[in-house]
Amino acid sequence: MLRRTLIALQLLTRIPVTVTGELAPADLGKSAAAFPIVGVLIGMILSGVYILTDKIFPSDVAVALVLVTMVLVTGGLHVDGLMDTADGIGSGRSRERMLEIMRDSRVGSMGVMAAGLVYLLKFVLLGAIPAGLVGTSLLGVPVLSRWAMVVAIYSYPYARSGPGTGKPFADYVSWQELLVATVITLAVIGWLWRWPGLLAAAVTFGVTSSLAFFLNSRLGGLTGDCYGAVNELVEVTVLLVLVARATSG
Repeated sequence: MLRRTLIALQLLTRIPVTVTGELAPADLGKSAAAFPIVGVLIGMILSGVYILTDKIFPSDVAVALVLVTMVLVTGGLHVDGLMDTADGIGSGRSRERMLEIMRDSRVGSMGVMAAGLVYLLKFVLLGAIPAGLVGTSLLGVPVLSRWAMVVAIYSYPYARSGPGTGKPFADYVSWQELLVATVITLAVIGWLWRWPGLLAAAVTFGVTSSLAFFLNSRLGGLTGDCYGAVNELVEVTVLLVLVARATSG
């Protein structure tokens, strides 16, 4: 499990990690079981940045620095997937053309708008959460979003016939990886948020299933870009749930 965690950390973040030995496609795919653990590590970094900066700067500045840290830690990997997916799906073209657009390194207007709206929502929603709860929120959200990717990977086949960044995951993520990722996620979220955490996990599963179903209906499967899009949209959804709970008392 330690090796899988290191591989997942190398794949999902820019944190310098050295994994010894040659990595086979199966190694990459099986590392999905450790995605929620990577989410915990990301959450600890983000929470730490918020706690430290909130003591020095106004809350809005602290939230903005958290978002900057998020980009630095992940390299914008999942946002890139969101932009590519938005460009492809938003084109309204045939399945084959959508997949071509998603592979294009150039970013279109739909991708820019999707990324801008997601960051705007994250900024506003984090700012709407009571200051005392932002730390635990930042710990839990990345865990749920990384688990959501495992759910999406397991749910549908790979959309492309050839190689791609998401293919090792689609080929090698089985129910065992999904089970391990789910147990880790529920344990962490239950410890952080108690019973409301189970509600957040249920919402995450519902939103992920709906997004994956929609993307599969358009693309005939999912791609690595789709997994990134699921991660970003689930983060926004969970933040919405947290804000709704905080404002409802």
